[in-house]
Amino acid sequence: MPKKAVNCRSVWGKVLLGLRNNNIINVHSICIEISDVAIVENDFVINVHKSINYEILKKQQNYGDLVDTFIKLGYNYNVVINFTPDSALPKMDKAKKIAEILGCKVEIKK
Repeated sequence: MPKKAVNCRSVWGKVLLGLRNNNIINVHSICIEISDVAIVENDFVINVHKSINYEILKKQQNYGDLVDTFIKLGYNYNVVINFTPDSALPKMDKAKKIAEILGCKVEIKK
């Protein structure tokens, strides 16, 4: 029987709940802002865009708490934390961003 594909957002949501339920508030408060996650082979990749958040998550205790949460939930991934500054992200103009949120065409007149 083929293995069912795993949704990285579903995994991430369960990890966030696990952090909160286990009172790992310092890690939870940073991770709740992170939505750029992916599963690549056996790696769960967490892309962090703020340097201060990256530095806090890389601390041994915080990283250990994060990995332990994955393990307690039954996920056997290598947890990888990448620092990707916001400047590396493609810029989206305001009209396009508003249109994406509202689901319609937006034109900004100057």
